Amino acid sequence: LEFRRVLFRSVFEQGIAPRPGDKAPAIATPTAAEDPHGLAGVSTDSEPLARLYRDSASDLLAAGRPFMIVFASPGFCTSEACGPTLTTIKAVAPSFKHLAIIHVEPYVMEWNGTRMVPVMVPGVGLQPNPIATAWQLPIEPWIFTIDAKGRVVESFEGVVSVEELRRSEEHTSELQSHSFISYAVFCLKKK
Repeated sequence: LEFRRVLFRSVFEQGIAPRPGDKAPAIATPTAAEDPHGLAGVSTDSEPLARLYRDSASDLLAAGRPFMIVFASPGFCTSEACGPTLTTIKAVAPSFKHLAIIHVEPYVMEWNGTRMVPVMVPGVGLQPNPIATAWQLPIEPWIFTIDAKGRVVESFEGVVSVEELRRSEEHTSELQSHSFISYAVFCLKKK
C-alpha cells in the first residue's frame, strides 16, 4: 500500500485560477532553446514534443498571438492525470497549426545531473513555481486557451478529452478571425 500526504492550504468558495474573460498573467515560461539542458531541462515528459517548448507565454501575449498553455508534471504528478492529459495534448497538437501550445511544469525543479527533479520541502512536498503561482493554480493538470487580446477563452481543470480541446481551439480561432470581438466572456451563475 502506498500512502500520500495531501496538504490543503485553503478552501475557497469560488475558484482562484483565471476564468474565461480574465487577463492571462504576463509571465515568461521556459523554452528549450533558453535552457542549457534543452527539452530535458524544461519537461519531465519522457517523450517531449519540441513544439510545446518553443514559445514563452509572455512573448505570445506581447505579440498578440493566441495560445494554449498546459500545466502538468507528467514525471511528478500528484493527481496521476498529468501524463494522460499531456498525451492528449500531444495527440491534437498537429491539427492545431495556428495555435501555439505551451507545456509548463508547475513545480519548483532543479537539475540533478541527469534530469529535472522537484525541490521537496520537508513536511510539505512539492512547491508551486512562480509561473503556477502567477496563474493561481490550486492543482494540476490545468489547461487554458488564450485569445489574441490576452484573455482566457477556456479553462479546463483535470483530464480533458480530444473533443473538448478541438472545440476550444476552434472557438479560439473563431474569435481570432473576428476583429470586433475583444474577448470572450462566459458568465458564471452566482448563488
